[in-house]
Parts: sequence; C-alpha cells; structure tokens
Amino acid sequence: MIAFSALGRSILIECLITLPFHLFAYVPFWSYKRLPTFWMVVLLAWTHLTYISLYSLLLYAGLPLKNCRIIAIPIYAIPFFLSVNIEWGKILFLYVFTMDYMMVTRGCAVYLEQLFFGPSDSYLSWQFLCFCLALVFLTLPFMLKYFCLTAKNIFEIHAPQLWKRIWLLPVFTSALVFAYTFPSLDNEVRLLLPLSRLVLLVCMFLIYYYITQTVNQFRRQLETEERIRHLEQLTSIQADQYGLLLSRIEETRRARHDLRQHLRVIQGCIASRDFDSLSEYVKILDERLPALVSYSWSGNPAVDAVLSFYAQKAADADIDIEILFLTGPEPLIPEPELCILLGNLLENALDACSAALPGQVGIRVCARKINQKILSITVDNTSPAPPAGEQGVLLSSKHPGTGIGTESIRIIAERYNGDARFEWKDGVFYSSVMLNP
Repeated sequence: MIAFSALGRSILIECLITLPFHLFAYVPFWSYKRLPTFWMVVLLAWTHLTYISLYSLLLYAGLPLKNCRIIAIPIYAIPFFLSVNIEWGKILFLYVFTMDYMMVTRGCAVYLEQLFFGPSDSYLSWQFLCFCLALVFLTLPFMLKYFCLTAKNIFEIHAPQLWKRIWLLPVFTSALVFAYTFPSLDNEVRLLLPLSRLVLLVCMFLIYYYITQTVNQFRRQLETEERIRHLEQLTSIQADQYGLLLSRIEETRRARHDLRQHLRVIQGCIASRDFDSLSEYVKILDERLPALVSYSWSGNPAVDAVLSFYAQKAADADIDIEILFLTGPEPLIPEPELCILLGNLLENALDACSAALPGQVGIRVCARKINQKILSITVDNTSPAPPAGEQGVLLSSKHPGTGIGTESIRIIAERYNGDARFEWKDGVFYSSVMLNP
C-alpha cells in the first residue's frame, strides 16, 4: 500500500495537473452553458473534487496509478455534457480534443522526467509536476486559440445528421493510440510514448482542420447555389415587372391617342348642357380605364420588384398582406442579398399561409433602419402548426433535411454581424432579422 506522504503528494499533483484541462474544455462552450455563472463555477468545483476524492480512495486501496486516472473520463464528461446546451455530437467531437491534449502533455512530461532524472515513480514526483505544468504553460495560448477557433467554426455548421456520426473518427483514433500506449506506462517510458501521442495530436489537428474545411466548403457551395437560384428568380421578377411596365406604357400611349375622342364627346355634352349623359359617360370611361397605380414601398426598384411579386402572389391566394418599409431607397446591404433575404422570408411566409384556412391568413412585413446603422426586418405570418425542427434548426417542408431558405437567411445575417431568429407562438410564426453592416 502506498505511503501516506506519497499518497498526499500524488493527490496534490493530480489535482494541479488535471484542473487546467478541466477548465480548458469549457472555454469555447461558456456561451452555451445551461446554468448561471455561479452554479457553473459550483459544478466545476464539485466535479473536480469528486474526481480527486475517488482518485484518492482508489489510490489508497492499492490500484495502479494509471488505472485510477481512467475514472476521470466519465466523472468529467457526464457533467460537461449535461451543462452545455448544444448538439451532443459537437460536444463529443470537441471534447475528445481536450482528452488528447491531456494525454499528449502527460506522456511528454513522463518522458522528460525520466530523460533528465532517470527511471522513477514519475507519477508521484515533483519533477513530473513541473514538466507537466511547464508544457501546459508553453502550449496553452496556442492550443486555446486553435480550440476556440475550431469550436466557433463547428458551432456555425448546422448539420445535425453529420454531427451524429462524425465524432466516431476522433474517438476511435484516440482510443487506438490510448490502447497502444497505455500498457507501456508500467515499464520504463521510451521515446515511442511521447512520439505516438504527438502523432495523435497531429492527427487531431488534421481531422478537425479538414472536416471543418470540407463542411464549410459544402456550406459555401449551398450558399452559392441558393444565391444563384434567388438571383435567377429576381431576374425573372424584374423581367415580369419590365414587361408590365412596357405594357403600361403602350396602354398609356393608346389612352392619350383616344383622349382626344373622349374630350370631344365631353365638350359636346357640355355644349348641349346634357349633364346626365356626361355623368354616365364619365362613369363608363372610369370603369374601362386600366389601373395605372403601381406601389413603391421602399423606393428601391429591385426591392419593390420583389415585394410586388410576393404581394401579387399573396393577393392571388387571397392572403392579406401588410407591408411597411421604412428603409429609404438606399439599402444598408447590397441589393441582391437584401432581395434574397426578403424573397426567402416571404416565400416561407406564403408556404406557411397555404396550410391555413381561407379567410384566416395574413402576412405582416416591417423593415426599418435603427440609428441609420442597423437594419431590422420582421415578417409575421399565420401558421396553424409549428414548423418541424431539430436541435434548434428548422427542417424543410419541401424536402428531407434542413430548410435551405432559413439557412440562407442565417448566413446573410451572420455575414453582416447580425442575427436571425424564428419563433412560433399561438398560431403565428415570427421571423426576425437584425443586420449591423
């Protein structure tokens, strides 16, 4: 059985070298915590004390040091998974990185301790503690920056089906290296141990880099295809508007040509003082004249073309629509992206209204500038049932998987330092977009 002095030293060493990695794991997830900050601190302290207590009991009972440390995985992982509000696949995908970082640091510290001070019970030595803390101190800034940047990229990727499976790649890679190097801890540590674990860390870097790059490339491809689709739709809308304008011009030209004949009839009625015939003629003339009124909500031709297109679709479907556009003719973001944004919002609203009962549907669009720097767009529409969703991401009603329209809206909002939120409540679906270019 281990001596009390060695036991106390081992507990203190384990407490000091485990705590940095325990805190390291939470850093990129702090904005997604389920609990208030105070209770998160309590949870962190309780988890760490629980591990150290069980570690001490197992060590005192005579269990090998390396086996005592295995309990750290479930003790630290379970509270972590329960306290972070994000997809479990993403949590596991990133949490493995923390475990690998700890494995590499400890493996290198063991090798350096034996290299400079000879074979000894390195897990209970102060030299091991110094080497381990020194490695953490030297590598933590880089590792923390890389970890947070990778986590940020992963958080922005909405692909639930992908994250349910992709975590298997880093988990099995880490398990293989761990199983290969774990037995060697009972013997004299050779260079193979730190090298194999360093290779593991390099593999993790490559896995995280190529997966995030591949998924982001796929995301950009979808975004480009969506932009092209909406630009084609915008071009079609503008072509329809141009054709309508030409027809209006032709109607106006014919009306001006016929106006002389109408004036002669009116002058004849006035000259003969036949005001009853004059009144009847003017009434008939008014009914036959084409409607020449065109709406201009924003003063921007492209934006008005999109609004007119969907307003006409709403009128054809007997859907009440109210549009309030207080943005001025010069949009805060480029016209194509603003039109794509509006097109997606209005198309989703029309689709939702099509499932409601006739006479009980409506759409309200409101856009305004806040302090001339922030653009706020809200679209509220009738929706008899809440939209299908998964892990906070809306699913498409037209095809399997996530909705491309809502994803496009989120991407544009993120590009201009904004946010997009979707909420259903009491039969109304609320879409809110805030842009801060």
